[in-house]
Amino acid sequence: MTSDAIRAGRVAAQGRTLMRLPEVIAACGMSRSLIYKMAKEGRFPGPIRVAARLSAWDSEAVQSWIDSRCEEGRAS
Repeated sequence: MTSDAIRAGRVAAQGRTLMRLPEVIAACGMSRSLIYKMAKEGRFPGPIRVAARLSAWDSEAVQSWIDSRCEEGRAS
């Protein structure tokens, strides 16, 4: 695995993909500050520390959060 693959967010582990922040922003449509604020409050999946200066998000956790927001929106 190359550092370029890590930076691009294409790191697969046990069938899951680790998403870097730009991918999370694109997937959920929220700003960086809101993502971190909601993660701190427990309302959004938190980042996974991959290395000392590298964090990423579990793609399945992010997708699950998106799906739950869609379901809540439909129920309203």
